[in-house]
Amino acid sequence: MINIGRYILGFFLIGLSGCSGTEIQESMDEKSHDSEKRKNEKKKGVREKDIIWDPFEPWNRGVFVFNQAIEHVIWEPLLSVYRTVVPSFGQKAVHNLLEHVKVPNSVVSWGLQGEGQNALNQFGRFMCNTIFGLGGILDIASDVGIAEEPQDFSRLLKAYNVPTGWFMMVPFLGPTVSRDFCGKLLNTALYTGVYPLAFGWGVLGAENINQRLIFKDSIDHVMEFSADPYAVIRRAYYEGRGEFPESFEQGEDDDEDE
Repeated sequence: MINIGRYILGFFLIGLSGCSGTEIQESMDEKSHDSEKRKNEKKKGVREKDIIWDPFEPWNRGVFVFNQAIEHVIWEPLLSVYRTVVPSFGQKAVHNLLEHVKVPNSVVSWGLQGEGQNALNQFGRFMCNTIFGLGGILDIASDVGIAEEPQDFSRLLKAYNVPTGWFMMVPFLGPTVSRDFCGKLLNTALYTGVYPLAFGWGVLGAENINQRLIFKDSIDHVMEFSADPYAVIRRAYYEGRGEFPESFEQGEDDDEDE
């Protein structure tokens, strides 16, 4: 797909080349101070409570406690057995396979955003690993230079400016926001549409275990050393989904609130 923005930027730069370097530098110097001042004001004006909306916090905290109990009773024993029985190269193969089966989501999401080139790249990646990577167990595509550019329906909704919504702590699944929860439902629908029903749900279960394996040490650290693990994990979710602006700077009042 032709990138119109790139051509507009090109014409803009060509126009600038007709100006003297001194004029451009003087203009930049004049605006530098004002720009930095506005940036600092924006940092001070944006607080964590302005970004995170948690209207059902008492309920969410209760679900958080429930999930931690399930973690100790179900997930930790499963992870212990998995780590003991499956060697590291086997765990890597499982991770590759789980990433592979999600690529159709990336293809559809990129396509619906109008990013045809990215969609084609991810389709090529999917076919490469399917044919030459033993169905996705090996990541041959990365070795030949076809980069992974993951997308899903949650990111698609964000690209179309669907509001983030409220924070949710879902039983058994963990933190999300209402927009991402809808996106996960659409992801699940695509899984079960592309793959056999049992395989699609099996992928979701295996992905749940895989994500816990990836983040287990970090979560254990938070649970042990944080005064408010719920608030830390909630903030980490928003940061991981890119909801905080680049200019965000945590203020003293945020620390006091937590």
